[in-house]
Amino acid sequence: MLRQLVEIARHDQLAGRIVIQRLLPGLISFGARYRSHHEDVDPAELCVAAAWIAIHRYDTCARPHHVAPALISDATFQAFRQPLRRRSATDAVVPVEHFDQQPSSPDTVTAFEQLADVIRLARTRGVAASELQLVRDLVQGGSATAVAARHGVTARTIRNRRDRAVANIRRAVAAA
Repeated sequence: MLRQLVEIARHDQLAGRIVIQRLLPGLISFGARYRSHHEDVDPAELCVAAAWIAIHRYDTCARPHHVAPALISDATFQAFRQPLRRRSATDAVVPVEHFDQQPSSPDTVTAFEQLADVIRLARTRGVAASELQLVRDLVQGGSATAVAARHGVTARTIRNRRDRAVANIRRAVAAA
């Protein structure tokens, strides 16, 4: 019965809530083990949120038996052990409202505008026009392979020319 509810819960919130109610004692029990690791947040909250995700990801065809213990295990893994295994575990989650409160400045310069300024400065500092044109072609073309096809050379040749051009541009801009 629980397996069928999990299948329905992918599309029906009520079924998902019923599954969560069934899992709640186990989630609270497993969450209590991690209480010392999370003083600022109730571990049960983390377990319930992770359980909701686990329900939606659960493959009932591959794992048709022991659904409740499997969901509890998936939820506690996702809530407590998986963050310790990821490099991104230290990333802070920022609420969406945070971005609404900080409007961008009209003076913000885009990366494309910064690149244009660097190319302009490199041109005034004497970098060869062919090297600057290669950089422009790469920006427009997107890949060394596409630019190589237009120039009738290999992608390796374009990458070597690009590296040489970038080194010359760096030297010219650093001297400024």
